[in-house]
Amino acid sequence: MHTSRAFRRPRRRPSAVLLASCAFAACASGPYSTTLLVAGGDALNPTFDAQPSAVPIRIVQLKDAQAFLSATEAELFDDDLRKQSWVVAYQEGKVRVSLEREIAIEIQPEVRFLGIIGMFNETDGEWKAVVDVADIESKKLVFDGYRFSAEPRNP
Repeated sequence: MHTSRAFRRPRRRPSAVLLASCAFAACASGPYSTTLLVAGGDALNPTFDAQPSAVPIRIVQLKDAQAFLSATEAELFDDDLRKQSWVVAYQEGKVRVSLEREIAIEIQPEVRFLGIIGMFNETDGEWKAVVDVADIESKKLVFDGYRFSAEPRNP
């Protein structure tokens, strides 16, 4: 006599690739740390008597680069910059004359760009710019006079 057994599907175990991709997705969705390299020139932010001086900067984490670029000086220098809908977070730092240093940044998941504001004594130069977060670790921001620019980092 033949008895029938109920058909059972074999139990599948998650593959290592699937587990690794899930772990990567979980890590990618959270904030991550990086550094922004800044360098001050010898003629940085001249004062009324032509002496170089440190310049305060704002590092703004952005959802929308165009909104930052079209923002007014009053909006960007506001004490409560977080009230702008395109700002995720921001922090302040200082660039010193003839010094290079790294500034630690905790990048939030929805951030695609960093807006940089140089709070110079005069705003007649390049005092704001946008850097793609994918380029942060390959760029150095060089501040001199009343302006700054992004240049490749030296290896």
